[in-house]
Amino acid sequence: YRSTDNGLTWEIKRNGYNTGECWAFGESKEGIMFAGDGQYQNTYRSTDYGDNWELSANLRPLVFATDSNNIVYAGTQDGLFATTDNGLTWAQNNFLSNIPVSSILIDSANNIYCGTGYYDNGDGVFYSTDGGQNWTQFGLAGKVILSLAFDSQENIYAGTKQDGLYKTTDLGQTWKQYNDG
Repeated sequence: YRSTDNGLTWEIKRNGYNTGECWAFGESKEGIMFAGDGQYQNTYRSTDYGDNWELSANLRPLVFATDSNNIVYAGTQDGLFATTDNGLTWAQNNFLSNIPVSSILIDSANNIYCGTGYYDNGDGVFYSTDGGQNWTQFGLAGKVILSLAFDSQENIYAGTKQDGLYKTTDLGQTWKQYNDG
């Protein structure tokens, strides 16, 4: 659905989008839109602000994120993928393959943080400073990380499936758990 009046009204926009679900939505720096569902292996792209959609890849996306170089990352049920050509082709990251990537956070220096797991199989947060060539375990090993966010002081928060909210103020050296309230 798309709204052009700040959510007062909505119109369905699914011409070419051949599924009834949308689990993830994103946009490149050039205005190419991406949408897809994490269940049925379809990632679509739109070059006209959602009026029409075309199949981009057979991926099961859970999240999209775009860095300042216009590299679009897709966290999927089957790992991390990236496109440098607005979804014409996608490449799978060798390190984060065959493990769900359910959250992606990119900082101002294009460092990538990925939360892993979805229903299960979480292995915490991973961090890359070189576009995903090399990865470091960033903490919360064994946890399913469903969301990641920065605050105004660039501390990182991680929302987990069963263990509440965590916060790190020292780039993953230590994490404080918040699960009361």
